Amino acid sequence: VVLAGLEGREAAACVELRARLLRAVGRYEESVGAFKAAVALNELHMYGEVWADCHAELGGSAREAVALVNFARALWESSGSTRGGVCEKMLLHARHMLEEALGVDHPDVFVHAVLAQGELYGSVMGRWAESFDLFQSAASTLESALGPQHNSAIEANKGRALARERIKNTSTGRSHGSAWASSALFSA
Repeated sequence: VVLAGLEGREAAACVELRARLLRAVGRYEESVGAFKAAVALNELHMYGEVWADCHAELGGSAREAVALVNFARALWESSGSTRGGVCEKMLLHARHMLEEALGVDHPDVFVHAVLAQGELYGSVMGRWAESFDLFQSAASTLESALGPQHNSAIEANKGRALARERIKNTSTGRSHGSAWASSALFSA
């Protein structure tokens, strides 16, 4: 992933300067938005550097995979759906690395990669049926491995509920995604 233009390192400083100027002239609500954008850009660079360091030192490790997930999350939070396809590739690669390092059914695969992938597919890309399937799989695995009261299992169930609600509220949701999600949601 190449960060340039509005995602370049200098952009965060420029956005922060804009926020300070807006605050100085009393435009507080606008300044808050600009400060949040500056923070998102700084996080993007921080996570990118952490991932690059892990990749150089520990290529293919679980630690590198988690760093890649964090980098993908920072990228979609700073750029929205415009980089969804790139983030999807990053998450799929991170999931593969975690599965190779820990095993396909290891809870950390679901905690780090599958939950992030479900959030990306639903909230960023609008692919709610696929999001539902991922959250369903994560909820099942995490409840079995960690218990239903574990924070990650609760997060998976909240994601599943949100995806179910979004699918019900959109007429196009009924024709997309897996047959399993459609039958699970609409047969009752």
